[in-house]
Amino acid sequence: MGGIVFRNHGIIDKYLGDGFLAVFGAPVSGTQDADNAIFAALEMKSAVEHISSYCLGEFGERVRMGISIHTGETVVGNIGFDMKMDYTVIGDPVNSVFRLQNVAKNFPNGILIGEQTCRASLSHLRIREVGENLVRDIEPRLGGVQSIRAIGDRR
Repeated sequence: MGGIVFRNHGIIDKYLGDGFLAVFGAPVSGTQDADNAIFAALEMKSAVEHISSYCLGEFGERVRMGISIHTGETVVGNIGFDMKMDYTVIGDPVNSVFRLQNVAKNFPNGILIGEQTCRASLSHLRIREVGENLVRDIEPRLGGVQSIRAIGDRR
């Protein structure tokens, strides 16, 4: 999955349990950052579908994942002190993407994107809104959430 992130102009910030946090537009943001994240997510989803088919045939088990994407202003750089320093990203959008990931667990193999990502995307996406009540029940601190259903051709 890391190769997919890098091919789409992102970086892996950190690995967390069975997942990872990827960042697009760091250290310098651009107009394609939201689209790059969305295209990476779609490519990862396709890769997992292939892996899942193989695992189902070989082991009788499917592989599932959930992806969440959120867009916003963050602080990126070396953070820490002289004994422990990490290049990382911090800020409310990071907290929001983890909250969104809690919701994504209820949409196996789905991609959930926040409202800001929808606005920042230059692509023609066919999306559907996830029920606000469902989102609030799972993660009350989140506002509008949308789910990618399909995407048009990449420019």
